Amino acid sequence: MRQPLEQAGCVVAVATDESAAAELKATQRPEVIFAVGLAPGAMGRLHRLPPQMDAVYCLLVDRRSLSQTPVPQEYDDLMTLPLDPAEVVVRVGLWRWRREQLASDGVLRSGALVVDLTNYRVTVEGAPVTLTYKEYELLCLLLRRRGQVLTRDQILDLIWGPDYYGGSRTVDVHVRRLRTKLPEVADNIATVHGVGYRFDG
Repeated sequence: MRQPLEQAGCVVAVATDESAAAELKATQRPEVIFAVGLAPGAMGRLHRLPPQMDAVYCLLVDRRSLSQTPVPQEYDDLMTLPLDPAEVVVRVGLWRWRREQLASDGVLRSGALVVDLTNYRVTVEGAPVTLTYKEYELLCLLLRRRGQVLTRDQILDLIWGPDYYGGSRTVDVHVRRLRTKLPEVADNIATVHGVGYRFDG
């Protein structure tokens, strides 16, 4: 796996277990985290560890077993093994472009809505909007994953953690509060019935 990534111009650090991966995330601050053979839930736990950053989490799957491989929803993308260096170059470039579109100088935007990630400040047309911390985290998650359907369970896991027992209604309540506090983008928070939510725009 290392050789095609290095051929694509990537600086590669390898972790052989979840603990080593957490240490690398903290010290190296990678742009992309590729995972192969991790235990179920491991990537979700890695997501929540500091630093909180916009790394891409990509699952690597043997091409021969692709049709039998369920993709856990804590991953952003999937690539097949053996890796093609040319495809890696294209994918990394695409991920970088998407991240630049979503966040510039620590800011997330959607129309008149601006989220200052450095100062935890939300404004609409320059006017401040007061959100609870969980509302703020949920808004940031939806903006970072715009266009992607997030299930209620996925949102619970990423925002409240796997040990939270409040149930999926918690997500619905917080989405309703966001829509109330941010009427300018309320229609952008789309309900995918029976599944979860998606931010459009």
